[in-house]
Amino acid sequence: MSVDNLQFLNSEQALADLAAFVEAMNVKFKLTDCKWICFGGSYSGSLSAWFRLKFPHLVA
Repeated sequence: MSVDNLQFLNSEQALADLAAFVEAMNVKFKLTDCKWICFGGSYSGSLSAWFRLKFPHLVA
């Protein structure tokens, strides 16, 4: 890890990574019209709330 990589350690990137993961799993397992459940506490709870706001088509 280098200082240059720190630009990717932010909540926006974490949300984008999670959306990419969900979409990849939907394709891999041929899940159509499927919504995921996202939850957590503290930082992960904040990410869950932001994820639902930014990607409502992916999460229930």
